[in-house]
Amino acid sequence: MIAVLDSEIPWEKDFANGILRVNWLRRGSLFDFESVEIVRATDHDVERFCIQVRNEEDIYRRGRYRNMACGGCKE
Repeated sequence: MIAVLDSEIPWEKDFANGILRVNWLRRGSLFDFESVEIVRATDHDVERFCIQVRNEEDIYRRGRYRNMACGGCKE
């Protein structure tokens, strides 16, 4: 499952080729994901997402975030 930040796609969820992509900008809350794709998002959107991730209370998910891939991100 991939968390997507894309302001120009109208869907919340899309399943294709065995991959579930969930648009966090449409959903607004965290879920269990394996990677992040930042496509079209404002700095404010990315900051809100990061704050939610940083404040994650689920111990299993929080431990996985440190090694997570982020497609489209600039390091």
